[in-house]
Amino acid sequence: MDLQQIDLDTLQPNGKRGETQRPAFTKINQNFQEMWRTLEEIPAAIAHAVSGRNRLANGNFDVWQRGDSFTAVAGYTADRFIGQQGGMTGAAIFRSPVAVGDSNFPRSRNTLAANSSGNSDVAGHYFLFEQRVEGVHTFAASESTFSFLVYNAGAGGRKIAVEFLQRFGTGGSATVSGIHSEVFTLLQGLNRISKTVSLPPVYGKTIAGGDDSVICAIWLSAGSNFTARSGGLGAQSGQLYFGELQWEAGARATNFEWRPIALELALCQRYFQKSFPVAEVPNSNSNSAMHRTATAFNSGTCRVVAELKSVMRDTPRVAFYASGEGGNLGSPSNWRYYDAMGGAWRAATLTNVVMATSQAFMADIGGMSFPASGGVLLAGHYTADAEL
Repeated sequence: MDLQQIDLDTLQPNGKRGETQRPAFTKINQNFQEMWRTLEEIPAAIAHAVSGRNRLANGNFDVWQRGDSFTAVAGYTADRFIGQQGGMTGAAIFRSPVAVGDSNFPRSRNTLAANSSGNSDVAGHYFLFEQRVEGVHTFAASESTFSFLVYNAGAGGRKIAVEFLQRFGTGGSATVSGIHSEVFTLLQGLNRISKTVSLPPVYGKTIAGGDDSVICAIWLSAGSNFTARSGGLGAQSGQLYFGELQWEAGARATNFEWRPIALELALCQRYFQKSFPVAEVPNSNSNSAMHRTATAFNSGTCRVVAELKSVMRDTPRVAFYASGEGGNLGSPSNWRYYDAMGGAWRAATLTNVVMATSQAFMADIGGMSFPASGGVLLAGHYTADAEL
């Protein structure tokens, strides 16, 4: 609405100038109503513009550094999301690319698909996935809202549950689980789920280990042994597709925060990174390994230093993968070196981290054909894991 101007000068039928009180105050009321509506929209506009309100990394499943299909679900799947299952049949989590023109997830590249056909343990089975958000102080003693989209490929009536947990770190107070667990019944097709929760305060708790976190979990099926954590979800089966997961401060869900993929990948690499190309699953017969130079300090050992892509959350656990150079030689967990005298790539006898920080690591590589000193050409990959 345009600003309503009060006429102060036009000569009226009664011989006086300007509008009478009633039409003048009507315009004043209309102006104030318009201004109030505008002011009400400002907090939402600011929240939508400010990056970082979504405390979940990879909430729309753009990054899958470990692979894109997990049939033995027992650890990380899509980056930052841990899958857990036991006593299930046909349980799987996998990346499901979104077709162009899809009306359910029109801006998404992928969804996380979760499938199960049943269970082999009525009371003891479980199937869920979760994300651990760094810092147990996050959202403590305040309202926060967890929201997401889920497409139910089967008939209406399928159920899922949402659970929140507070984990106080290695050596800290016991994890508090089953916080405000709630079951949601899904319609056939697309469902938008929103859950507002007030997490308990952390006063008086012991926080230790540097790996404390708050956790949001989505339960897909749960036996009676897990009633307290799953809200009494019960046995479920079928296929679901998830997208636009967001956990933010406040008592209502706002629109999903669309961040650049480069930023999303950087957030994930604080916890897990690898020397492989982003789309390549870590393996020990890769031809993508970059050659690295190392320095021999005796006839059987050389030392290499590798800088990580970015500063990680903590000193990572480093795993090594051989390259495809020279064929499948020796242990797949050892790098390979070039034997200049023999003119061939050979398998190393060991690959061992001697020092690591959140920014780099140093490793010793063993071999039978090293020079007593000088440079050695190596080939191999690594992964670095600093997950919570």
